[in-house]
Amino acid sequence: MKMPLLFFILTLACTGSILQNNNSIITQSSQLLVDDTQPLIDSIFIEGNTRFDTSWYKSILPLKEGNRFDSALYNNSSDIITDSLYSKGHFFAEVQNFTRINEQNSLNIYYFVYEGPVVLAGDIEIFGLELVKPVVVKRELLFNQGQKLTPFKILHSIRQIYNTGLFSYVTIEPIDTVLIYTELDSVEAPILIQVEEANMINLQIGGGYSSIEGLFGNLVFAHQNLFRLGHTASLSAQVSFISTGAYLSYTYPWFLSAPVSGSIRGYIDRYDWDTYKEVISGATFGIGGLARIYNSYRIWTSYKNQHFITEPQSNSLINTSITNTLLFGLSLRRDTRYSLLFPGNAIAATLTGELAGPWMTWSNQFYRIQTDLRSYLTFFDGNLITGSALYLGYLNSYGSTEGISPSELFRAGFGPVRPVRGYDEDEISPSTGEITGGRFALILNVANIIFPVYRVLNGEVFIDAGKIWTSPGSFSLSDLRWSAGIGLFLGIPSFPLRIDYGIKLERDGRFDGNIYFALGYPF
Repeated sequence: MKMPLLFFILTLACTGSILQNNNSIITQSSQLLVDDTQPLIDSIFIEGNTRFDTSWYKSILPLKEGNRFDSALYNNSSDIITDSLYSKGHFFAEVQNFTRINEQNSLNIYYFVYEGPVVLAGDIEIFGLELVKPVVVKRELLFNQGQKLTPFKILHSIRQIYNTGLFSYVTIEPIDTVLIYTELDSVEAPILIQVEEANMINLQIGGGYSSIEGLFGNLVFAHQNLFRLGHTASLSAQVSFISTGAYLSYTYPWFLSAPVSGSIRGYIDRYDWDTYKEVISGATFGIGGLARIYNSYRIWTSYKNQHFITEPQSNSLINTSITNTLLFGLSLRRDTRYSLLFPGNAIAATLTGELAGPWMTWSNQFYRIQTDLRSYLTFFDGNLITGSALYLGYLNSYGSTEGISPSELFRAGFGPVRPVRGYDEDEISPSTGEITGGRFALILNVANIIFPVYRVLNGEVFIDAGKIWTSPGSFSLSDLRWSAGIGLFLGIPSFPLRIDYGIKLERDGRFDGNIYFALGYPF
């Protein structure tokens, strides 16, 4: 009896099949209970194995010789063997098991194993493509024809195809064309890839409220499949009580057929701060790609011009005389999250370094180092998500530049610097004259727990802490601002709305706070 075809859907599920056995001496182990009356396991026999020795099979089995029989472990044991064989590329393996009581009233367990050949990738057939060229799918695969298949390669190929944003459904299935048992070491199996294309043209309208920007709204129009090759062009706009901006970007995946992505982005922003007004315009060009599965990098250069409509008062820490900035940056990242909304048991770590104006007296000259560390643990089949995060940023000028341009300073709730929920921005960010912001930032998301309430509605509890200092020399842990709060979170991929209420934990006993509306996981 041949094993059903292995099927991969989003998450890889490897399941073995327990073949029928018509031997009259087979016992019905599911009727046995685990207690002191259960027989001891005398011997475990592995038959039919040719590629892996008996000791390997016994090491992966939860049942051990000399222990009492456990029907639950026994019922899962054949799946454990097949899963282990799958992980080694034996996708067509089969396992049959039964038990027998011997003359000493102890139990013998028998496993008959057909390991099957190692499966190599054969011809690749893709079904479901209408607007996307096949090369877009094939270039994301972690295997080529003739190479050994593993569950890891298939799972992460599916993940990378999803990450293009072009598909709403992806499966990868090796087809068993071997009609009889074979003693061959390896066989090439045809690979069936089935996809459903997502919407290629997107119009998104969003908005919300935060204690930092007040009411805000944004509009995004994007085409994700130019030339049928997954090139993306987007036009977006954002408006709030503080800022108004427009952005135009273009992304070229697999730039010049290399496994890197190129992007260019132009923008113009106007900020109406309490003490001054400014317009910032510029452009960024970058390339990036994967270095192994979970590791990625990005290199970029950007030019920015800062124009003051009403100029703030300058001082020794702030520079408003030089309005041009040419910057070079490098970012290294390791991200094992399954998705941004459902991270799984994962970490996300980013290290970023930037250098502005080297050997250029017409440009602002400074360097900036940032690190962002995030960890996630899930429980109860992913229904309970716990997370913690740390953001650390350092900024300093060098060369002939005295002071830092106001737009480069760290500000809570702007850019990569997360807010401390419960506090207004000016309670976290320092002020130097008429300028808000600092050169050293520390933000801690000590604990963030999301738990199910009803269907897609989730509850949230959190503890935050953080502060931004004028310079590293003024840093003190006693300055940290702490908050705790609760929230509601809609676990809908297309509209992951989150509402948080943070309460200040002040030494003077005041427990007032602020409400936040946002989309997605808090970090």
